[in-house]
Amino acid sequence: MHKRIVAVVGRSKVGKTSLIEYLVRRFSEGGFKVSVIKHAFHPLKMGEGDAERVFKAGAQVSCVTSDQGSSVIFLREGGYGLLEKLLSISQDADLIILEGFKKLDFPKILVLGDGDPPEDLGNVVATFGKRSYRGSKLLKTQEDVFNFLLDFFRLPRT
Repeated sequence: MHKRIVAVVGRSKVGKTSLIEYLVRRFSEGGFKVSVIKHAFHPLKMGEGDAERVFKAGAQVSCVTSDQGSSVIFLREGGYGLLEKLLSISQDADLIILEGFKKLDFPKILVLGDGDPPEDLGNVVATFGKRSYRGSKLLKTQEDVFNFLLDFFRLPRT
């Protein structure tokens, strides 16, 4: 199992994706390889492309790739079992950032807005926002989160 995995968790519309976008940019600028896996609580809505059409026809796996490096993958298996497969193809990454997956026991950065945090969360190592969650380290800027993760995973500063 990959050793450098962190989950960014929090309620909808609190800035999780913006934080992850910043972290990916900063780590990539430093020469690190980063993978991101997002958990969606709602059904994904896709267009009627070829991959989706053959998936709907019954294919177990349907994938589209391009020369520009992007891919769309449709799999019959979903949920947390799929996460294990995605983690296995991300083994060459220096860091894997999960968005969501709050029920799993990975170290978590809680993005806390003005409202209440999600239900009881385990393994929250830091909180990004205006207040801390259950004594976790309070990080007030995106750069604070970046530096925290460098230290937490003992990654070299470039």
